[in-house]
Amino acid sequence: MPLLSPRGFKAFLRSTLSRTRQFESVAHLHALRAVFRIRINIAFHSPDAGWLLKKSNMQLFVDGDKAFQRIEQLLYQAQHTVMIQMFVWQDDTTGRRMASVLLDIADRGVKVIIKKDAVGDFFEYHQDFLGTQKSKESFWMRFWKHSNITVEHEKRHNHSKVYIIDGHTLLLTGMNLADEYRYLWHDYMIELQGTRFVESYLEEHASLCPNHAQIIMNTERVKNMRSAFTKLISEAQESIVIEHVYFCDEDIVNLLAKRSAEGISVTVIIPEKPDFQHHANMHAIGQLLSQSHGQAQVFLYPGMFHAKLLLVDKKKLFIGSGNLMKNSLDQMGETNVLLQNGHTRLLWTVRETLRHDILKSKPLTSPPQLRWMGRLLAWLRL
Repeated sequence: MPLLSPRGFKAFLRSTLSRTRQFESVAHLHALRAVFRIRINIAFHSPDAGWLLKKSNMQLFVDGDKAFQRIEQLLYQAQHTVMIQMFVWQDDTTGRRMASVLLDIADRGVKVIIKKDAVGDFFEYHQDFLGTQKSKESFWMRFWKHSNITVEHEKRHNHSKVYIIDGHTLLLTGMNLADEYRYLWHDYMIELQGTRFVESYLEEHASLCPNHAQIIMNTERVKNMRSAFTKLISEAQESIVIEHVYFCDEDIVNLLAKRSAEGISVTVIIPEKPDFQHHANMHAIGQLLSQSHGQAQVFLYPGMFHAKLLLVDKKKLFIGSGNLMKNSLDQMGETNVLLQNGHTRLLWTVRETLRHDILKSKPLTSPPQLRWMGRLLAWLRL
């Protein structure tokens, strides 16, 4: 098995042992982030900054093909700085392609700062990103030795997937850098144009954003993901639609059942065959259907998707990397955006995508029956 190969075993150890610091020091990375912020402020206050201040555009990209095309397009347009926060980065076609793009822009002087979380190494097996550091291939040797590419590899439990381009473009997604995210699994990416979004992310402060589009985060300093989910669900007036790959947080399930009993339309879409936590998902869905007395609607999407989306009253969208599971809501680093009050075209795209997802899904009308082994696996969050 790949996990038992020497490279896969090393990746497993890195993901489970203590904090890893094998490349640039944290102090050096923080210095680069400080330089990045200074560049933003200089651009923002310069006489020709009108193009930065004109508007805050946003776009939604559905599935990996369109999303990765847009990521590459924006990276090739970068002028001075790119920052990437990534959880999983595999040494496959997609991972190599991203590294190639970053090499291209680094060759023309763009500073590339990569923050790769060591916890994600567990999911990379024999194709782990860190293992490429010792590769004899000229491609990877040039990548790791490039003077314009800086990599921080630490166990920080940061599950976010974020791209920042030149201080004015912020990309948030649930997609890691691996072939299944680009070619196989249903998922989303949102593009936010505007320096306020970048500043909000870097400063970990939602109030820096406009009220209609706020960055909500879990970091080492702030933990806002659970409260945001709870507030949105609690304040729903008509409908709640959830499309989430991992759906097993007991408090969220209980709250959804309560809102359903209060007459709010509750719809949950989960994958029929997730890569992890199938039994935990089924147990949670069983609880929701039982507690709501069948009022909540549950749909099993064929195969696998990786989406993390909450739509409230057809006009409030909460989307990003955050999963509906305890460690994601309370512990892991996560980054979502909350859109409300407007965004007509983007919300129409979301509603139409959800409608098509439901049409291709199978309704689940009664709680799934789990045998003792299934209940044990659900308790283990598997």
